[in-house]
Amino acid sequence: MLQAGDVIGGRYTINKSLSSGGFGQTFTAEDTQRPGNPKCVVKQLKLVNGTLEQVEIARKLFQREAEILEKLGRECNRIPQLLAHFEQDEEFYIVQEFIEGKTLAQELQESPRWNEQQAIAFLQEVLPTLEFVHKNGVIHRDIKPANLIRRASDNAIFLIDFGAIKQVFSSTVTSSFGTNSTIAVGTLGYMPTEQAAGKPRKSSDIYALGVTIIQALTGIVPTNLQEDERGELVWQPYAQVSPAFVSFLSRMVKHNFNDRYPDASATIVALDSYLKGGLSTSIPTVTLSQLSQPTAPPATVPVIQNQPPKKGGFNFLGFALLLILLAGGGGFGYWFFEKTRAENEAVARLRTLLSTGKLEDCIKDGSLLSNPEAQSIVKECQEKLQQNSENFLKIARESLANNKFDECIAATSSIPQNDPNYAQAKVIASQCEQAKANQAQQGILAELNQLKEKGDYDSCISKAGQVSATSSIYAEATVIGKECERLKTASASPAPTPVTADSPSPSPAPVTAGTPSPTSTRTTTGGTSLFDIEPYNTDVIISREDTVSMGRENYNNALSIHDGNGSIYWNLKGRFTKLNLTVGMDDDRSSSFSRRDPRTLYFYGDGKLLKRTKLSPSDLPSQLEIDVKGVQSLEIRVESAYGGGKYINIVNSTLR
Repeated sequence: MLQAGDVIGGRYTINKSLSSGGFGQTFTAEDTQRPGNPKCVVKQLKLVNGTLEQVEIARKLFQREAEILEKLGRECNRIPQLLAHFEQDEEFYIVQEFIEGKTLAQELQESPRWNEQQAIAFLQEVLPTLEFVHKNGVIHRDIKPANLIRRASDNAIFLIDFGAIKQVFSSTVTSSFGTNSTIAVGTLGYMPTEQAAGKPRKSSDIYALGVTIIQALTGIVPTNLQEDERGELVWQPYAQVSPAFVSFLSRMVKHNFNDRYPDASATIVALDSYLKGGLSTSIPTVTLSQLSQPTAPPATVPVIQNQPPKKGGFNFLGFALLLILLAGGGGFGYWFFEKTRAENEAVARLRTLLSTGKLEDCIKDGSLLSNPEAQSIVKECQEKLQQNSENFLKIARESLANNKFDECIAATSSIPQNDPNYAQAKVIASQCEQAKANQAQQGILAELNQLKEKGDYDSCISKAGQVSATSSIYAEATVIGKECERLKTASASPAPTPVTADSPSPSPAPVTAGTPSPTSTRTTTGGTSLFDIEPYNTDVIISREDTVSMGRENYNNALSIHDGNGSIYWNLKGRFTKLNLTVGMDDDRSSSFSRRDPRTLYFYGDGKLLKRTKLSPSDLPSQLEIDVKGVQSLEIRVESAYGGGKYINIVNSTLR
């Protein structure tokens, strides 16, 4: 048996096994004689206990089939290229191009149900490849989800694994009984009856492709589909497709091969007709070239009356039939006994999976078996899995109610995607994740406040700056961070010089960015003055003015902004709904301003624009009202179009 690291053909180093079956094994390997050691696929074909004559026949067939593969891969860009074929130690090897991607079987595990449009798109891509195969006189004989792969680089679908292909007009091996037979190659559920009897046709590939589409539409593997009294698959109730598409697809999977589309070309014509709204229900005409394909001989089975066997008699006819079945008969006897043994082993494995609690694996493996005992075990696994999922849902709900969010998420993640309770689990998981995120965000705010109270302003500022702008706590975190910046600046300022009786009275000093403003007592009736709240993180120069004159009126204790294109911030903490204030420019300063140099005031609440107003020397003063309901951080920004000195006065501010 080949193992990783073995070298065959003098150049191909085996990496790992991909699959194995009755005809051999498939590996990935590296071609050590090509630049970069590209990956390839190596198929090892074994001939078990063959005579010299059989080995020679196999050698000739192998050479012929390799030539077919080489032609198909060279002329069709949706079939892997044949890179090499050789014989080593009476074992035969085929080396093919490696297709990086996912098989349809893998895709159906992730998204098990298709709609009609997906099925049509898939057929439109695969049928031309199969048409090319059929036109070259080849039958694939093993079309199934595992042998259709979507290349990752461009999503192109490849038809792979031609290990069982046979040229339509090739000779068959003559058994020792003198009867022509061919081994039934294919996969149960996907191959029709004539192929199982060893007489595949091009329409056998159409059947396999149709069954593959039915599996994608219904989510049911073909061995689990029931048959009606005529042997037709019953799939229509499990797929949501149009009646016309039902008619088209049902024709592909007819039990009798004479009722199917004879090949891929006829199927393409029927699909085009369906898409144009004119699907014909008649059986396609069979041409002379199609009649040259092998057909089942007319049945001439004699009717034998039920008679009691003679005592001591020997049933020569039965014995002869038994020998034919075991020695010839297309390998039927071997297939039957091997099938029985395999089913018994599969049932034993299902019991082990059930007893060890691996219920999903039990259901997955059992879905491929039609054995009644296997289906009974699968049903028990499904019932236990359903009970488990309901228990997980209960745990998740209780954990959410008790704020145990990690336990809630862990419980919902234990419910598989194909479980009936999966949709509910997904909703609860989303609620748990949101609640956990909210809890974490509130924890950040609490930590910021603790850092501020402890006086660890650097950590407070750093942590506040790490909060994402898309976070729901961004505005609150920004307010706390800016307050920490203000407090840090204030704590670093030198202590004021003591004032003695002989000291002259100090003149009002400008209030710079981050410096607390003197408390103002000027308010209007029924509210709080904006001056009662200290500004923070200012990036303009502000000062207190004892008296300002605007519009021939004098105002005491105004806030004068005398360096523009910057902002002042106040922490309102969401306590107010309205802000009323008077703004303008000094009369004695307005003469130096041109009317072409207006001031623009912007009012922002938590970063959102609340109001914008333009002021000119003639607008003295202006009464403004701003809606500040729920605002945490209020920003007032001053901008000037032409530069120069910018003087804006704010007086009579009232917060309600």
